[in-house]
Amino acid sequence: MIISKSKYKLNDFSRGFRQSTGFSTVGILILLPMLLVIAFSLVGMGITLKVESQAQQECRMTLLSMQSQVEHELQNLLHINSFAKHSRQAQTVLKWAKGLAAALMQPEIVVLLNRLQKGIRMFQKFLVFKQKFHLQKAKLILMGTPQLLRMKIAKIFHDNAFYYAQNRWPLYFIKVKKPGRLRVVAKNKKSDSPDYLPQTNFERGMTTEIRWWFRINDFLPLGFAKLIRSSNYKINSGCAATLIETTPASSNQQPNKDRQWTAQLKMVK
Repeated sequence: MIISKSKYKLNDFSRGFRQSTGFSTVGILILLPMLLVIAFSLVGMGITLKVESQAQQECRMTLLSMQSQVEHELQNLLHINSFAKHSRQAQTVLKWAKGLAAALMQPEIVVLLNRLQKGIRMFQKFLVFKQKFHLQKAKLILMGTPQLLRMKIAKIFHDNAFYYAQNRWPLYFIKVKKPGRLRVVAKNKKSDSPDYLPQTNFERGMTTEIRWWFRINDFLPLGFAKLIRSSNYKINSGCAATLIETTPASSNQQPNKDRQWTAQLKMVK
């Protein structure tokens, strides 16, 4: 009788163990999809943060380098202003001297002054050529660099996205806002050697901005990307840079001399 009772107890324990094991298995099977979704979501977010960090770094470094190159061309352009001013003054003096020499009946002096005037005009043409060279070089930098950066950012996302999303990346919305040219205005336009000065609101006019957007589900396997609808939400990002004037306060009264700028990042709204 004792053996029979022990046998029943053993059977009850075995049956209960199997039932608890079965419930555990069912529970795991029910929770498994949710756990996988959470795991892949975390992986997708991790990859997204990594890719976004790479894109931000590339964007900031490229725009700061670009603005530094443009600042160099701006300084070269403003440096010509003093030579242009002196050439205009020389033309005025020579014009007055020619009139005086003609009044005094000194044809030899008039011929000499004409030659000097011709030399000054040739020098002014050289100055205008240099001014146009720096303006055109700055324009090429401002036009070309953002477009190259746009392709670099698209490639960063393309290389990290899953295969089914890679073909969409070159078509993704990456907006480029650029000044297109060096924001300066010519003074003394009627003269043979004008001056160039920064326009009003130069900082805002020189701002170059790159914007892009992406979705978390592009970094998830296809099945999970369709399952997690919230990961289809678009995330907007971007960066911007401009030139900030750092001229000391003591130099503000001398617009053509010792003006300084530096490349600086800006917040993207």
